[in-house]
Amino acid sequence: MDFFANLEALCSQTKLSDIFLQPGEQVAYVLNNRLQSAAFAFTETDANELIKLSGLPQWKVDEDRAVVIGPHRFRTNFLQERGRPKAVLRLLPKSIPSPQDLRIPAKVIETALTSSSGIIVFSGPTGSGKSTSLAALIQARANKRDEHVITLEDPIEYDFTARIPQQFTRREIGFDTPSFSVGLRSALRERPHVIMIGEIRDSETASIAIEAALKGHVIFATMHTGRVGLSLETLLSSVPADDYKKVLKILPRVLRTIVCQQLVPSIRGGVVGVHEVLMMPSSEAEASSKSAKFDAFDGILETGLSTGSRLFRHSLAEAFQQGFIDSATKNQYEATLQ
Repeated sequence: MDFFANLEALCSQTKLSDIFLQPGEQVAYVLNNRLQSAAFAFTETDANELIKLSGLPQWKVDEDRAVVIGPHRFRTNFLQERGRPKAVLRLLPKSIPSPQDLRIPAKVIETALTSSSGIIVFSGPTGSGKSTSLAALIQARANKRDEHVITLEDPIEYDFTARIPQQFTRREIGFDTPSFSVGLRSALRERPHVIMIGEIRDSETASIAIEAALKGHVIFATMHTGRVGLSLETLLSSVPADDYKKVLKILPRVLRTIVCQQLVPSIRGGVVGVHEVLMMPSSEAEASSKSAKFDAFDGILETGLSTGSRLFRHSLAEAFQQGFIDSATKNQYEATLQ
């Protein structure tokens, strides 16, 4: 059996998340958050075929591509390790799951599906399922609303199902538009109802996103931050100094929610999402942002439970009560996610 047949079999038989490939080495993969070794290797010939499938002319360093291998779709990162090529493949679901299947909090789902304007942020480290959660919310919204959705992605990952012709406009950074900021400015002239920003990486993108939300668009975005307070702080710190006071005043009016997501091993197999959530508007959060007291967010989230806000420990306790995780996992992650 050749490499690609082995890879398809591996993806079909296990609930894995990531695969590590290096020419001349055994294949490794992550299952239930643990690195394991496969019984087959990755050769130079396989590497050349992978490059062809990616659409790249050659192995490019620090390049992301969506690659389809048989029935499976992967977000693939090409890199170099000590002069040698290497690739990490993230296995994507064949179909977009529902927000309920992902255990996204009910108040977040309601906000994402009903808001007529504003910013909805999903944050967390690489591999925490942010893109999957956004895809689930956007597909659920598109199933119910007659809206034009523009996505700016790096790379394009999921295939959305459109109910109406031209419901989705998909743009890949580096191919369809040079950057998130350029694509976002262009999107404002393309009659969007909803804009999905694959990642807020710079001050220009952050400022345009806030401007777009003020103009009545719904903005979904991701950030690489691990706590609610840090996400808000990073969003504000990316704003140019000349615009800071103005943005500080209007942000509480346009920010709908910040959701920080982590994946923890489940006793049912695979992983399960746990969340820290800030629901807006919140007078406490507004006051905290104005005074930059970001260390006060634990208290704010504690007192905001009735509005849908929560700490990670609340989500861990819920996952334990519902039988998704055991007490050892709950205690372990409580210690690391506080």
